[in-house]
Amino acid sequence: MIEDLELEATDVRAALRLVAEVAAVPGNLACRRRHLLTGLARLAGADVWMWAEGWVGDDGQVVPRLLQDGGWSHEEQRRIGLGALAAPERLWAERRIEPRPGGPPRTHMRRELVPDDRWYGSTFFQRWRAPADLDDFVVSIRRPEKNTFSRFGLHRRIGREPFGPRERNLVEFLSAEVDWLHRAEAPDIASPLLDSLSGRQREVLHKLLAGESRKEIASCLALSLHTVNEHVRLLYARLGVGNRGELLARFLRGG
Repeated sequence: MIEDLELEATDVRAALRLVAEVAAVPGNLACRRRHLLTGLARLAGADVWMWAEGWVGDDGQVVPRLLQDGGWSHEEQRRIGLGALAAPERLWAERRIEPRPGGPPRTHMRRELVPDDRWYGSTFFQRWRAPADLDDFVVSIRRPEKNTFSRFGLHRRIGREPFGPRERNLVEFLSAEVDWLHRAEAPDIASPLLDSLSGRQREVLHKLLAGESRKEIASCLALSLHTVNEHVRLLYARLGVGNRGELLARFLRGG
């Protein structure tokens, strides 16, 4: 549960800043998802990230349909790494996740799914992970329906320290709160309503989303506190929210 997560204030602030950046990214959902996952990989110290959406057959076979990825060192590494997404050998490593269809995503570190001895001795690691110079991962999976899936994972190269609870909690936080990460289509964050804002209003909006106080915004933008308060009042009225919490909820959930 999100309320049970232990996240440092610096991590919460960094996550909100990242969401604020995404709100200003031009383009479609894929552009924003790429920006968000690239930023999340940076925060979590990951080398590679992969997002996939597709079908799950009655036999458990995964068939990716849409895919985004980033952070590869070279094309051969990418070819092998992406090939592993549909490999039957990977199922045993993720079988314990089994999110409820229509329920919230489930997030796990590799060590929560399979111990080191089974992992390094597995056919999957030897055939797919080692040749791609990939080792540890943290993955978040959602099952919108019984036979559909959406998942994204962060991965580290061989020789690096495994992911820990901090990175897992970061992934779980954004996975649960930014629900359009798990959808092929989602509401457009940069709606015509946001496009109608002035440049200064957008600056104030992004800083509000990043968790900065009104005094900090005034100092950073060289504005009086009265002017910032007026910008905030107009933003709340135009976006139909009453406070910062409602504002964050609207952007986090893609509304």
